[in-house]
Amino acid sequence: MGGAFDEQPIYRGGGQIIPTSRRVAYSSFLMANPRIMEPVLLAEVQCPQDCVDVIYNILLKRRAHVIFEEPKAGTPFHILKIEIPALESFGFETDIRTATVGQAFVLSMFDHWQIVPGDPLDNSI
Repeated sequence: MGGAFDEQPIYRGGGQIIPTSRRVAYSSFLMANPRIMEPVLLAEVQCPQDCVDVIYNILLKRRAHVIFEEPKAGTPFHILKIEIPALESFGFETDIRTATVGQAFVLSMFDHWQIVPGDPLDNSI
């Protein structure tokens, strides 16, 4: 048979079609430049002005970045909006609460999906 389908329909079964379909699907995935996606959370942090530098130091240890920072009108608080990958968010609130001695409050929610940097098929990594 050697890769060709039998001309008689009675001899064409799953043993001939399934391996061929599997190879077609697998090669199409490989040719499509596959990438891994990860969820990204949007975290809103409310803290006093003197805690902002502490929060930036915590963000340096994680793959997170501030997208918005502004003082809250009429209060001594600052509001920071942070994008942080879900994998990096484990222990994030605890670290902030510990570093700011409970003065900062964190609220986080799912925001979007993002492509993980790098090639998942690169064997040299």
